[in-house]
Amino acid sequence: MPSASLPCVELAIGLKVKGDSYSRRTPLMTMWKRYTLLLAAVIILLGIWTGMTTGSRLVWVVFGLTLLLVGGLGWYIEQEVIRPARRLRQEVERAVAGEKGVGMWRQRRGEIGRLSQTLATYQDHVQEEHGYLTHQLKRLQTVFAQMADGVIITTPLGNVQMANLAALKLFSQTHDQVIDRSFAEVVRHHDIIHLWQRCMETNEPHHNVIEVRGGLFLQVDCTPLNEAGVRAGCVILLHDLTSVHRLETVRRDFISNISHELRTPLASLRAVVDTLHNGALDDPPIAQRFLARADHEVDALTQMVQELFELSRIESGRVPLKLTSTAIDGVIENVIGRMHSAAERKHLTIEKDIAKNLPPVLVDPPRIEQVLTNLLHNAIKFSLDGGTVTIVAKPSPIDAGFIQVSVQDNGVGIPKHALSRIFERFYKIDRARTSGQGTGLGLAIAKHLIQVHGGKIWATSRENKGSTFYFTLQVSGE
Repeated sequence: MPSASLPCVELAIGLKVKGDSYSRRTPLMTMWKRYTLLLAAVIILLGIWTGMTTGSRLVWVVFGLTLLLVGGLGWYIEQEVIRPARRLRQEVERAVAGEKGVGMWRQRRGEIGRLSQTLATYQDHVQEEHGYLTHQLKRLQTVFAQMADGVIITTPLGNVQMANLAALKLFSQTHDQVIDRSFAEVVRHHDIIHLWQRCMETNEPHHNVIEVRGGLFLQVDCTPLNEAGVRAGCVILLHDLTSVHRLETVRRDFISNISHELRTPLASLRAVVDTLHNGALDDPPIAQRFLARADHEVDALTQMVQELFELSRIESGRVPLKLTSTAIDGVIENVIGRMHSAAERKHLTIEKDIAKNLPPVLVDPPRIEQVLTNLLHNAIKFSLDGGTVTIVAKPSPIDAGFIQVSVQDNGVGIPKHALSRIFERFYKIDRARTSGQGTGLGLAIAKHLIQVHGGKIWATSRENKGSTFYFTLQVSGE
């Protein structure tokens, strides 16, 4: 209870507040005892003097009654004023000291009673307000701590006053490492520090998108804090835009990639049409050759459109799956038989390593054959002549209840920077080398087909050492 709210208590029972300490004095108690004793002494002296001088028995009677009256008055004051005041003072002192569970004592009679009731009502009001504010504070602390965006609050001198968990993670710091330290020491990035300095100097909000490190993009919002016209510090809000920036990059690359894929067959078709218009129609053998080329380009465009349409249906969940309990070795045998001739043309050997007693998997067989065909086709395409491609099937070492299938080659490999993007639509590592070798949609389709089956797909690779593509499939419960 704040000291300013206790003037009535100080006047009534002598509780004086000085800063954070309390000095107790009881002027009412001291005063009545002092004057009662003085009055009793005067009466006794007067009674003795009067009785001795007059010798009257009546004087002694009056003297005794007077002493009895004074004693009764003192007892009454002690019971009705002093003790209630003392008890009320003790309760107030406990409440002022912040002790919980203090129930303000209620005296129902007289001025002390009305004072105690007023103080009790006031205490109830203060406790209610304190409970409400405590609840609100806890809610704000929870929101502050659980915010996905990083928040840092600095003092006017530039020291970190508060930082939530998201901000600590962004800068790989702990709470003890940042509190009361310089903001520049905590963030250690000149663009963020410069933005914060401009906010502090101009006392105006400043915003910018900043790349912090290794592809981490942050939208930094610096807002000055002012209290009663006095600068009180700055709030720095850090919003992670890395995923948004990555999606923007993928969207931009997708538009560039599909434009590139369409430009080549369209340019070829334009050349064929122009050649036929310029007289090739008069030479049947040449006309037939150009028409065959046009037919090939139309087939390529048709395949691209069909694969795009299929990928769109898979992503939107509109592809119905006919899940059956299927032996994975049968699926692998079918795919190897289909790709055997392509492997022979490059003098490649396809090997298989299937663990014994593998349980059946719950899949749509034609769809999984499509996935395995895409992976095996890529392995053959990018392997060196005379190499080996190995298909392995075994229980998954990372997911219980799944089996893991892998396709391993010893070809050119995949650069590290491209490994995380090879499942994007139309993404090709080397356009010049891979031009005309597929649409760039095979891995994207394989990824989404595995995902709709509830599995995972990923790849590992080393340049000039080969690549391995993995996917998992759920074991059938039958």
